Formats: sequence, C-alpha cells, structure tokens
Amino acid sequence: MSAWSAPLDGLRAQGRDVDPGLSDDEVDAVESRLQIGFPPDLRALLATGVPSGDGFPDWRGESDESLLARMQAPVDGVLFDVERNGAWLAAWGQRPDDPGQAVRVAQARLAQAPPLIPVYRHRYIPAEPSQPGNPVFSIHQSDVIVYGSSLASYLAAEFGVASAAERAEPAPRHIPVWSDLVI
Repeated sequence: MSAWSAPLDGLRAQGRDVDPGLSDDEVDAVESRLQIGFPPDLRALLATGVPSGDGFPDWRGESDESLLARMQAPVDGVLFDVERNGAWLAAWGQRPDDPGQAVRVAQARLAQAPPLIPVYRHRYIPAEPSQPGNPVFSIHQSDVIVYGSSLASYLAAEFGVASAAERAEPAPRHIPVWSDLVI
C-alpha cells in the first residue's frame, strides 16, 4: 500500500474524484511534452491515484497548452504586479524606473526560478529540487504563501486528509525566488 493511499481515500470520502494512478509511461510522456520533471512525492501520489475534477490538473486529458498556461500563470501574475503595482524583490537589485525595463529584469530573474507544477487551483509545487519535501505555494500574482511545507502537509491543510509523512513536518525548504516572494 502506498503512503498516498490514505490521503487519496480521504479525498474520495469527501466526494472528490480520484482517477486511477498514472503509469510510469504516462508520467514520462507528460514530463517530456511539458519539459518538466515531477518531484518524487508528486510522482508517487499520481502513480497511486490522480485527484480530478474542478481545480485539479487533468494530466491525461487536458491540452498541453492549458497545462503550460497553468504553469505560466504564477510568472505572469508576478510580472503583472511588477508592471502595475510596483512589486519587486530586493534580491533583484535596484528597481528600474521604467516599468518595461523592470518587467524585463523580473522576467530574467523568474526564468531562473524552478518551474512550478499545478496541484490544485492556484496551488503549486516546485519541480526542483527533484527531491521529496518541496513546499506547496499558494500564488496569486505576487501574493505568495506557503500552503504546506510538503505535498503531504498541503493535502492536510487544504483538504484535511493526512498521511503518516505529514505528522512530522520540518520548516519549508527554501526555493529560489518563490520562497523569497512569500509574505
């Protein structure tokens, strides 16, 4: 039995749909098409069962364009706030006076950040490092919070479903750029 069976059973008990798990070939195909790598804990969850329905990515049926747009949404939101609301990280240096130049600098910095993989609605897990235990972020424009210090603690916080791994959570791992945006 997988460590992810209990949380998935909890989702089912709430009336949420959980589709059969993705095969290794299916995961490999998604990763290849989208040019990403699922962190090991997300890969293990999706191999056990795929939460589905409103808000969850449809790894089998959603178009690549839609999945890529979901992955791009956090970057676009931060860039919107850089351009329109003066958002800026001190680590990026002095903010250019010209909003267009500020956006270009922010784009270059965000391009260096680990890509984010959608988990549910505007909740994302970083693809890197490729280790279990990456935090799950809630991201709306430049409003970024840690919603779970790991995938397991995220599922407990968002849906009230826990696993043995969720019980002893360390502080969230630092993820370049995304952790720096946490308010």
